[in-house]
Amino acid sequence: MKPFTIELPGSKSHTHRALICAALAEGESLLENALISEDTLFTLSALWKLGVKVWEEEGFIRVEGTGGKFLETNGKLFLGNSGTSMRLFTAFCALVPGEHVLTGSPRLQERPIGPLVEALRQWGVEVSSYRGFPPVSLKGGKVQGGLTQVDGSLSSQFVSALLLIGPYTEKGGIVKVRGDLVSEPYIEVTCEVMEAFSLKPQRKGDNFYLPKGLYQGRHYIIPTDPSSATYFLLAGAITGKPVKVKGLNPEGKHPDSKFVYLLKEMGAQVELEKDGVIVWGENLRGIEVDMRDMPDAVPSVAIGAAFAQGETLIKNVGHLAFKESNRLKVISENLRLMGIEAKIEGNNLRIKGGKPKGALIDPKNDHRIAMAFAIASLKVKDIRIKNKACVKKSFPTFWDLFKRLREALG
Repeated sequence: MKPFTIELPGSKSHTHRALICAALAEGESLLENALISEDTLFTLSALWKLGVKVWEEEGFIRVEGTGGKFLETNGKLFLGNSGTSMRLFTAFCALVPGEHVLTGSPRLQERPIGPLVEALRQWGVEVSSYRGFPPVSLKGGKVQGGLTQVDGSLSSQFVSALLLIGPYTEKGGIVKVRGDLVSEPYIEVTCEVMEAFSLKPQRKGDNFYLPKGLYQGRHYIIPTDPSSATYFLLAGAITGKPVKVKGLNPEGKHPDSKFVYLLKEMGAQVELEKDGVIVWGENLRGIEVDMRDMPDAVPSVAIGAAFAQGETLIKNVGHLAFKESNRLKVISENLRLMGIEAKIEGNNLRIKGGKPKGALIDPKNDHRIAMAFAIASLKVKDIRIKNKACVKKSFPTFWDLFKRLREALG
């Protein structure tokens, strides 16, 4: 059977990081296949307010680099519910002369920032937060650098934020990671993007070394978003009809690139081609899997588990409580509405596969939950999704592509 073939937008993780590097770079950058979504638009808007010349063209984002030199700006940056923007700009604004306040939606103000604030203080930045959560207030323009330590047990984005600005500190930077680091592959994504712009951190154990230097402007092609791909690959796995995602590299740095191998472990058929990946299957089985480094793929695995024979145990995902929603709680509540046994056990989520039934799904404004449960509706009648517009956060074209998918799979 000929697969339904789809091309997906660029990676959200890569787009955020490339925008930061391009803004700090010497010279102009052209970002091809960049994701334009609610989250990345908050990053674009923040750069404009800080004096960076950045604009959209057809298929591209063009950025005029500052070389790390900024005019003084003062004021408030509103970053919606973009946790990535909040973490990256808390560090970025330390380089920009002036007094800055970073804030966002009520949910963003429930997402921790304290470890990053403390690490920036160790670099000599005047910065404070409200009991370890946004809003963040800081005085930018001078970052001493040297050694700082950061707790990575809540978010790897604290580490990424420090790495991205480290070369622009007065002494260069050394970032020592403390605690049990979560989502570590996202730091590899950060290093990959930094290297593309001519600066690569050197890692020795828990230490990252960042010599002084300037990013160099370049033409950078954003890879296909593996997180967005999980929904369409899942569709092939639960319906038995082949789905191909073009441009997906299962060996990429992004942790969700490995999602295809989780589906294979669950019994799906996976075919790797030069220009993408094909998945199909139907008789899935439960697995035990550590997803500490793949938080964004958990909703998709959970839906696969709902249709699988036996139990699935998703381990070490307690940090999902601090995502766009309390993700474990919302996933388990909605699975139970569909008649599927699901319970949180400490930092783990246990799901017993069965025969899901229709339900009104409330994703609690979490884009990834809305999209994953939408895929379940390909197999189950009467699944409806509340607040469907929340997918604009990362994937504005999702519902259009989903309609094409439903029509193609029948």
